Amino acid sequence: TDKLERDTVFLGMDGLLLGASDLSADRQAHESAYFGRWRARAGTAMRADSSSFTESRFNDPAMPSRLGCAVHAHGSQRALIWMDHHDRPFTDLDCRAIEHAAVVAALHFAHTDALEQREEQLGYVLLESLLDGTFAGNPASFERARLTGWDPFEPYHVALLQLRTPTDALLEAIDQHKRLKQRLYKLLKTHEAPNLVFSVSNQVYFLLPASVDVKRFWQHLEADDQLALAVSRSVQGVDGIVLGAEDVRSLVPNMQWGQVLSFDRLLFPRALMGDADARRIFITEHLGSLLAQPRHTTLLATLRMLCEQGFHLNDTARALSIHINTLRNRMDKLQALLGHDLNDPRQRFELQVAMTLNNLESTPGSSEPPGPDGYTAGT
Repeated sequence: TDKLERDTVFLGMDGLLLGASDLSADRQAHESAYFGRWRARAGTAMRADSSSFTESRFNDPAMPSRLGCAVHAHGSQRALIWMDHHDRPFTDLDCRAIEHAAVVAALHFAHTDALEQREEQLGYVLLESLLDGTFAGNPASFERARLTGWDPFEPYHVALLQLRTPTDALLEAIDQHKRLKQRLYKLLKTHEAPNLVFSVSNQVYFLLPASVDVKRFWQHLEADDQLALAVSRSVQGVDGIVLGAEDVRSLVPNMQWGQVLSFDRLLFPRALMGDADARRIFITEHLGSLLAQPRHTTLLATLRMLCEQGFHLNDTARALSIHINTLRNRMDKLQALLGHDLNDPRQRFELQVAMTLNNLESTPGSSEPPGPDGYTAGT
């Protein structure tokens, strides 16, 4: 650029500024506008043969005339290199310089693609082993997992994207799958999520940090009625990922195109409809920390009475023969232990249902005796 005394710009095919001889603050906005006008007039494709040069001219002083050269890698156009006219005719030296720059950029893209493909393959194998429970669990495996961004001590959602594939157009389906994974990788990087994606048939599995807003993620994915998303409960560690995989697989029959379906949202109605697994999970999520410790028998009896009395404090204190201040103290302990707001009507209702289901599971008439965790074995 200095030798030729021309301004040069390196743009991605999405209009993103990848480099320029002048990186002023408003350069990205200017180049996006220029790219948009050029694309509207010339289209996005430039031929990859000897005529891969293009000259752009606008009747607008803010839009300088330019010589452009396409950058191709692995059979697709990846970027554009523009050289400004500056009121001087382009020479053979200009053409050779911009063509050389395009070759160097293509080599860089090819190298980057190879590295990304290797990372994708490693992530594919790693996530597959986590989902099916075959993860080795040795220090070397955990170190590889750490390099992908997965932390076994942090909570995640296992997510499953299902793609509506055309049954009569295999090549189109493959192309859709490829584009989806490219968008997904970019979005995972934006949200600082693990670089782990596993796909099989028309399904794509990945991990989302529990802190990520799933609805906003879905919007950023720019999904349409060709996609559906299922999301597990919040899970942690190796065993948690296996549970999360079971969650999303159980949601597949209920998934609808263009919509997000969370395990937590469907858990309550499934439990009410008699799904044994859903009932077990619902009880554990609402009462697990209370049922797991025998020393919490007093708190368990207090919660049971609160549920029976419809959370009327005076009636509950009278039924337990305790002072109402003692009841309030126990309620504070219950809230801290269970993580539920006992003043919230919906959470109260769910606790009442969970307690009722647990009582049913633990009654003497059950086909099996109750286990130490508060529900009968085999449910």
